[in-house]
Amino acid sequence: MVTLLHLKHAFNKSDEDVIHRWGETPTWQYFSGNEYFEHHLPCDLTQLGRLRKALGEESVEELLARTMEVAVTLKLIAKINADRQLLKRRKIIMCSLKR
Repeated sequence: MVTLLHLKHAFNKSDEDVIHRWGETPTWQYFSGNEYFEHHLPCDLTQLGRLRKALGEESVEELLARTMEVAVTLKLIAKINADRQLLKRRKIIMCSLKR
């Protein structure tokens, strides 16, 4: 579920879109830890939204920030890329709060 949250925010997709795309995209499944492509959805279409609401936007932001820190520590991405992603994420949050 954490991977789905990350993909949702990285690609600026709706909950339903990210769940459907995960079921169609081998690279997303591999990123999620699957060794083999599976022809099914990772969860019910409402579960991602319920998880996000249960965590709260602040916790989701913290979770994504920690994920980026781990990726930088493991040298999977450069720090500048992580900073850009966090700034992009904050802009998306600010836009959604204005609605």
